[in-house]
Amino acid sequence: MKKSLKKIAALGLALSLGVSAVAAPVSATWVQENNGKWWYYYDDNPNHYAKNGWKKINGSWYYFDQYGYMKTGWVLDQGKWYYMAQNGKMVTGWALVDGKFYYLQKDGSMACNQVIGNSYVNEHGVWIEDADITKEKYYSEFPSVPDFASVSDAKRIYYKSDDDCVTYAYFCDYDTYKRYDEKLESAGFQLVDFEGYDDELVIDQIHTHPNGQTVGLSYDFVKNMIVIICFD
Repeated sequence: MKKSLKKIAALGLALSLGVSAVAAPVSATWVQENNGKWWYYYDDNPNHYAKNGWKKINGSWYYFDQYGYMKTGWVLDQGKWYYMAQNGKMVTGWALVDGKFYYLQKDGSMACNQVIGNSYVNEHGVWIEDADITKEKYYSEFPSVPDFASVSDAKRIYYKSDDDCVTYAYFCDYDTYKRYDEKLESAGFQLVDFEGYDDELVIDQIHTHPNGQTVGLSYDFVKNMIVIICFD
C-alpha cells in the first residue's frame, strides 16, 4: 500500500513539474532568427537542422547554406544558377528578376543561350525582346554534338524545333563545313550515308552516334550554306 502511494505521489509531482511520463515526438519546424533569416529543424535537437545544399520540404525545393540559413535569390550550385523566391522555394518557368526575364528549367537551372518556344535567352540567361531567331546569330546547344559556334562565325539564318528533330541553317564557307564534319567524327559520330554531289552542287551526309543520335548534314556550294538536322 505504501509503495502504491509513493508511485502515485511521484507521478503527481512529475505532472506538476510539467514532465511527461512518455516523451511526445517533436515534428520538424521552421524557425526565424532576429536577423530575419530562416532555419529548418528536423526535430527538437538544436544540432539537427537542414544545411549544405538542397532539401525537399512539403513538395518544394529549398537551398540551405553551410550555416543552415535558407537561401533566397540567386544560388550557384555545381556551375548552374538557380533562383529561390522570397519564401525560399525554388522557381521554375519564367521569372522577372530586377527588371529582366529569365527562364528556369524543370530542374530549376537557368537556361542560357537557348530558344524557349518563340523566345531567346542569351548567354547570361536574359530574355532578348523581339529577337529574330531565324536571322540573327543566336545559338542553341546541339544535344551531344559539338557546338557549331565554336568552329565558325557563321550566321544562323534558320532555326526550327520539332518533337523529333532540330533543324539549323547557317551561311558559311566550305572549310567551316569541313571543320564541323571533323568535329562530328571526333565526337564519336560515324558516316553511314554519303550521297556525294548532285547537279546543284549539294553534299548530303548522315552521321550516327552509338548513343542513338543521328545528324543529317548538307552543304550547298552555290549558296555557301550548311543545313544541320539533329534527330533525337
